[in-house]
Amino acid sequence: MKKTPIILAALLAVALAGCSRISTDPGTETVLVDKPYFVGHGGVRDDSQKPGSGWYWWSTSGIAVPIVPIKIDERFDDLITAGDNIPVDFNSYLQLQIREPVAIIKKYGEHWYDNNLKEQYRTIVRNAAKRYTLNQLLSDNQSVQQLEEAILASTRKLVKDYGLPVAVLDVNLGKVLPDGKILEEINETGRQKQRSKTMEAAREAENQRKEAERSRAAADNAYRNELGLTPEQFIKLEDIKARRFLYERCDKGCTVIVSDGTTPLVARP
Repeated sequence: MKKTPIILAALLAVALAGCSRISTDPGTETVLVDKPYFVGHGGVRDDSQKPGSGWYWWSTSGIAVPIVPIKIDERFDDLITAGDNIPVDFNSYLQLQIREPVAIIKKYGEHWYDNNLKEQYRTIVRNAAKRYTLNQLLSDNQSVQQLEEAILASTRKLVKDYGLPVAVLDVNLGKVLPDGKILEEINETGRQKQRSKTMEAAREAENQRKEAERSRAAADNAYRNELGLTPEQFIKLEDIKARRFLYERCDKGCTVIVSDGTTPLVARP
């Protein structure tokens, strides 16, 4: 009777020695794949393991499949734009969500994206983007939005035609950048346009100043004629007004100095 616990412990140790623990993180499911060494049936199990952990035979492996949305970044270099034939670089961000983890692994394998969607998606992006000019891709938000919508629709159709259990949630394009030399030319053109705008604004301000001076001179001349004064008499009248203004505004310590016979200046002791 005393040997029974020992035998049971030995059997348990042997059983555990042939097992492994598989853990599943939140936001994922683990697709279990049986690969028996000697007897039994192998392949993908119909049920996946939800977040948590479990014990399985050493011959059973697990493939972690995200069930939350995933973002795939595809880089495009030297794509030729329409009309101007300028090579541009940009990134495309594809957002997907796997609907059936077991089905996608069972039918398409662990590398389902690389084997079934990657190159086809890149072709869709290239064919759609090369219909737009550099200016549209750089600064026309409406054109970029139309391009993203076209890529999204084509990608969804591709996934549906392939029967992939995946939802295509969104497509976004990163900043489009032309070749370095071309980018510098674009920046220089922008700087020149800005300089032209600044100079034009300065000329407009100067013209407005001159027009204001002409208007003021015309008003003074009309006022002089209305008073019946000669130019010399009008100048003396304005000088008297200026002196009176200074006396009224100045503190007691001010001294009014007439420097050139006409223009009063204020000096303080």
